Amino acid sequence: MPKMEKIDLASESNVSIPVNRKEREYQLRRELIIDVSEKLFYKKGYENVTLGDIAKHAEYTKKTLYSYITSKAELYLEVYYRGLVKRRQYIADAMEKAKTGLEKILVLGESYFAFFRENPQMLLLVQYFDYRGIEYDKVEKSVVDKFITFTRETNETHLKAFQLGLTDGTINPDISIEIAYSQFILCLRAITHQAIISLENSPEKHYSAAFRSEYFQYFLKLFLHGIATKPMKLNKFTFPETEEKE
Repeated sequence: MPKMEKIDLASESNVSIPVNRKEREYQLRRELIIDVSEKLFYKKGYENVTLGDIAKHAEYTKKTLYSYITSKAELYLEVYYRGLVKRRQYIADAMEKAKTGLEKILVLGESYFAFFRENPQMLLLVQYFDYRGIEYDKVEKSVVDKFITFTRETNETHLKAFQLGLTDGTINPDISIEIAYSQFILCLRAITHQAIISLENSPEKHYSAAFRSEYFQYFLKLFLHGIATKPMKLNKFTFPETEEKE
């Protein structure tokens, strides 16, 4: 192995490394504000957090806060984006092991549910986005563009599982994969919320974690049954008549 020569940076006067100190400090402080926002949104809920709360916990004045962000909506989108990045990697790692298109869609659904079961606070942000939306005009354009681009790339990646299913013959060739995929994602969000949050907090009856997982699995298999070339066997599924115990 060749001997590595130690470089004396002090003597390399002709080497110039451009460092924008102000920009670096700006980004570090902005990331701190997003970190604080993330913790507060997850702990108290997005709607229950004010910019005043964020400023207080970040140890800035509210006026100073506006030097780094344009609105609370921008902080929401930044926190949401962080969750998207983690979720996409989580699902990608799981899908990599699947072989056929149908198997990949199955794993996509299972890992989606598993991710939010481990991170239920992120699911609440997703639900807020779905039902209340976000005021994009109050968010810096670069932040919006980053979010939209990442979302589009994620959808394109997941849609490939449906395309593979048509190629390998595991998905019915008569279906429109674009429509099937979009409906799959919409239903996936709704059923995941129902299984993880709504049934857990049901005022009528306690549903165990095992039952709620089974509830989700039934939906997933029912969907796959509808798009598969060879219909899948479905076991009868019913809600328990008596209260469940963990």
